[in-house]
Amino acid sequence: MFARLVNTLIPNAMVTPDLFNFYVRKAAHFFAYFVLGMLALHAFIKSGLHGWRSIWCALALCVLYAITDEVHQLFIAGRAGQVRDVLIDSVGAIVGISLFYVVIIRENFTLRK
Repeated sequence: MFARLVNTLIPNAMVTPDLFNFYVRKAAHFFAYFVLGMLALHAFIKSGLHGWRSIWCALALCVLYAITDEVHQLFIAGRAGQVRDVLIDSVGAIVGISLFYVVIIRENFTLRK
């Protein structure tokens, strides 16, 4: 239905339902790790870790979780672990961590270096 709507609004888009589904799934990966990145950074800061150490720990947690999630999918019938998904997840985490740092931390606190 959405693919038809896009094709109606943008006649040369040539969006198929499969292509639309692909983009929605990849956006879900990005958004889930965007939120995870923000929550992980917040958790590390609240636990007393500050500065770059909290940022690197949050990023490491998110990337390791993305890797283990894709490895886990190798053992599920009909699923496949993909490096591309780890990269999408990692970028989502980086954006989430960056946004959290810039908007919340910079405005409210000064992180120790």
